Amino acid sequence: MSLAFRIIPVYLIMIITQLNSKKYPHNYRKVIYGSPAEITRYPFVVALMINALDRNDGRFSNETQFCGGSIISHTWVITSGFCITKYIIKHEIDPLDWFVRCGTTDWQAVPPQKYQKDYNVNDYYVHIKSRYNIVENFQKIHLLPPELPGFDYDVGLIKVQGKFVFNKGVSPIILAGIKFRYVEYTRCGVLGYGRTATKKDNSHLHVAKLKIENYTVCKEMYRNIGYTITERMFCAGFLEGGPNSCEGDTGGPLFQKFREALVLIGIASFSKGCGQENFPAFYTKVSKFQDSILSYANETRFYD
Repeated sequence: MSLAFRIIPVYLIMIITQLNSKKYPHNYRKVIYGSPAEITRYPFVVALMINALDRNDGRFSNETQFCGGSIISHTWVITSGFCITKYIIKHEIDPLDWFVRCGTTDWQAVPPQKYQKDYNVNDYYVHIKSRYNIVENFQKIHLLPPELPGFDYDVGLIKVQGKFVFNKGVSPIILAGIKFRYVEYTRCGVLGYGRTATKKDNSHLHVAKLKIENYTVCKEMYRNIGYTITERMFCAGFLEGGPNSCEGDTGGPLFQKFREALVLIGIASFSKGCGQENFPAFYTKVSKFQDSILSYANETRFYD
């Protein structure tokens, strides 16, 4: 087993702490001010689904989308490590109670769309150096926040039960490799389901065009409000504010196009608000984790 990721056993989880969202802020984010997109154009996008918690009686009822992810092989999805641990910790959710929905332009569509299919979770992993660490015997999960807010090593892997059936609405994306260069001010795109404005829910897939912003400027802006920014992160969006990921879209893909192929370069991680001036969103650099990913998902393709 790789030393980079550590398994969270699906049957032996015991919750021993909960996330204090006020002390350690993290925005679930969806694409804001984007435009509608079709799954056949972005067939790698998935919705991480869970049965919704009824606020009246505390029970889980209707299914809902809580995070995003990207298909990277026949059995693996890449997402944010925070997506995996947040729902286990806060709501004490058994992995068997949430699932991956692929092949859908609208996750609420009735009847289900042509390529839509749900897959149960088999195993899932977070990076061993993430602040979301696992104690020695793997029987408990414990949240270990850093001294300052930040989301270093914010990457997770989900293995589904069975195999994805690839077609026009379901297929893997190529990942940025070790030698990939993140060039400032180049164009990129972010995908997600749900909110198209800060207070407007929508279950349709949306895409927004962004640009990679200046790392030093973004780092300083976030450092001034107490965030720790590392070389495993980069920012994208617009310093003047505007389109970006927003509430509900953590774990979703940020991509660029090279030689007619879309390449996954980032994973939606965190931001201050949604598209706020001076605070472009931060994304996990996929290129920093090639060896770790390949040690599990060895079918994954990389672009340098």
